Amino acid sequence: MIEVHGGVLAGGDALATAVRDVRGRWRLKHALRGAALAVALLATMWILLAVVLRAVHYGSAAVIAARLSGLAVAALCVWRLVVRPLRQAPDDARVALYVEEHERSLGGAFVTAVELQAGDGARAGLGGIGARLVRAAVDGIRGVDAGRRVDAGDLRSSAAMFAMALVAAVLTFTFGPATLRTGAQLMLTPWAGADPGNAFAIRVTPGDATIAKGGDQLIAATLNGFTSENVELVVKSEGSPSWTRLPMGADSSGRWAFRLFDVSVPTEYAVESEGIRSPTYKLNVAPIPYVATMDLEYRYPAYTQMPSRQVDSTGDIAALTGSMVRVRVTPTVAATGGRLVVDGGDTLALSPTQDGRLIAMMRVTKSGFYKVELAGPDGRPVSASLDYTIDALPDRPPSVNIGKPGRDVRVLSVDEVFSDSKAEDDYGVAKLELAFSVNGGEERVVPLFSATARALREVAAGHTFMLEDMKLQPGDQISYYARATDNNVVSGPGKASTDMYFLTVRPYDMDYRQGQQGGGGGGGGGGGGQQQQDSPNRLSEQQRQVISATFNLARDSATLEAKVLAENVATVRLAQQRLKEETARLAEQLVSRGIAGGDTAWAKIAKILPRAVAQMDSAEARLVAP
Repeated sequence: MIEVHGGVLAGGDALATAVRDVRGRWRLKHALRGAALAVALLATMWILLAVVLRAVHYGSAAVIAARLSGLAVAALCVWRLVVRPLRQAPDDARVALYVEEHERSLGGAFVTAVELQAGDGARAGLGGIGARLVRAAVDGIRGVDAGRRVDAGDLRSSAAMFAMALVAAVLTFTFGPATLRTGAQLMLTPWAGADPGNAFAIRVTPGDATIAKGGDQLIAATLNGFTSENVELVVKSEGSPSWTRLPMGADSSGRWAFRLFDVSVPTEYAVESEGIRSPTYKLNVAPIPYVATMDLEYRYPAYTQMPSRQVDSTGDIAALTGSMVRVRVTPTVAATGGRLVVDGGDTLALSPTQDGRLIAMMRVTKSGFYKVELAGPDGRPVSASLDYTIDALPDRPPSVNIGKPGRDVRVLSVDEVFSDSKAEDDYGVAKLELAFSVNGGEERVVPLFSATARALREVAAGHTFMLEDMKLQPGDQISYYARATDNNVVSGPGKASTDMYFLTVRPYDMDYRQGQQGGGGGGGGGGGGQQQQDSPNRLSEQQRQVISATFNLARDSATLEAKVLAENVATVRLAQQRLKEETARLAEQLVSRGIAGGDTAWAKIAKILPRAVAQMDSAEARLVAP
C-alpha cells in the first residue's frame, strides 16, 4: 500500500533505486564504448610511432619524443573517452525520460512518478491520486526488470566492442612484424632509459681484430632483448664509397653468423636488425702468417692392411678411428712455428721444415673440430685457418650368416647334416666359429677359420654334424649358431653371431595309440590320443622359440635401449612362465588320467617332464634385464 508520510510518497525508494541503477548502466555503456575507441586509437598511435622509430634507427631523442607524445595522447584518450562518461550525472527526470523512450509499456507513469516524487506530491495536493501514480510506476518498473532491460543489449554490445578492440590490439603486437614489438617495448619501458641499447642490443664477435692479409674471419652476432627473422652484416672496405649488406644465417642456438673470405684490406663492419645496429668494428690486416694450403696424409692402422693415402688442399679429416694423419701446412708468410688446436683443448705442435712448411701428426680418436694457429711476428699464436672437422669413422663389426641349412630341421639319428657359414668384414675376419650344444648341455666350439699372416675380408667354411657318432635318441636336440670376430686391435675386436637354429631328432616311425575312453566312443577317443601325442611336440617347439628369443636378446643387449631391452626380457620371461605352467599341467594329467601307466613312451615322457619344469623354472628366474 503506497502512503504519504510527511509530504513524501512512500515507494519513492524503489523509484530512486531504479533511477540510480539505470544511470550507472548508462555511464558504464558509454565508458566501454569510449574504452574500445581509446584502445583502437592508442594501438594505431603505437603502430605509427613504432614505424617512425624504426625509420630513425631508434635514436635517443626520437624515443623520448615518442614516449612523451604517447603518454600525452593516452592520457587524453582515457580522460575524454573513459573518465568523463563515468563522471557524467544526468538528473532523475532525464533518466526517467530515457527509460520511457526505451520502454513504451510504462505509458509515462515512470516519468510522472519521478517528477511527482521530486516535486513533493503531497504539496501538489494529489493525495491518493499521487500514491496511485507512484504505485503504478513501481509496478511498471518491476515489470521491466527494474530497468535492467532498458539498455541490456547496448551494454553487451559495448562490452563486446571493447573486448574485440583489446584482442585485436594484442594479436597485432604479438604476431605482427617485429618492428611493432620493438617499438612498443621501447615506448612502454621508460625505466630502460632513452638509449635502445639498454633494452635491445646486438652482441658481435670478434669485435675489433687484426687478421692475416687474405685471411678469413667469422662474424657472429647474438640478439639481446628481441628476436628477428632478418639479420644483416654491413661491411665497407677501405676505399669503398658505400656499405654492402650481407644476409647472415642462424644456427639452432639462435646465433647469427657470416664468414668474410679473402680480407685483403682494412674493413669496417657492423650488424643490423629491425633498425637496431651494433657498434661499428674494424678488421685490420697485417702481414701475419695464414694457411695458404694444407696437405693431409692418412696412415691407417696396421690391421687394416691399407696403404697410406695423400689428400691435397683440404683441412677436413675423415678417417678410421686409430688412424694417424700427417698435417702439412703451407703458410702465406714464413712462420717460426704453430700448433693445431683440437676440440676439447688439446694442442699439437707444428714443427717447421726446411722448405718453409710446418708438420704435425694427429691421431684420430674422436669426432670434433680443429684449427691452425701460427706464430705471429711477435711470437704470439694467431688464428690462421677456419675450423676444420674431424670425422672419426668407426670400424663396423663383421657380418655372419649360415647358408645351409639356415633353418630348424628334423633329422634322423644317423644323418649327416652339413652347415655352411660365411663371414665378411671391412678390414678382415680374424676368426669364424661354429658353436653347438646337445640338449642344452655344455657348449662346444668348432673352429672354422683363424687368420694367420693376412686377414681375409670374406671367409666361407662348413662343418658336417655326424649325428650317428653322438648317440642321439628321438626327441634329442642340437642347437647351433655361427659367430665371427674381426681383427680390430685398436678399439677391440668386433663380434657378430647368427640366430640360433635347431636339429631335432625324430624317430624312424611314430605309433599313435588311442587313449582308453569309457563308453567305446571310437572317434572321440582317437582325437584325445592324438591331442596328447601332439602336446609334447607343441611344448617342445615353444621352448625352442623361447631359447632362440633369449639367445637373440643376449646377443643384441649392447645395442638395445634399456627400456626396449627390459620390455623384451619381460615378454620372454612371461612366455617361459606360461610354458612352464602348461608343461607342469601336462605332466600331472599324464599321471592322473593313467596314460603314463599304460604306454611305455608316455611313461618316459611323464618321467622327463618334471625335470623339464625344474629347468624352465631356473631359466625363468635368470630372465632379468641387466
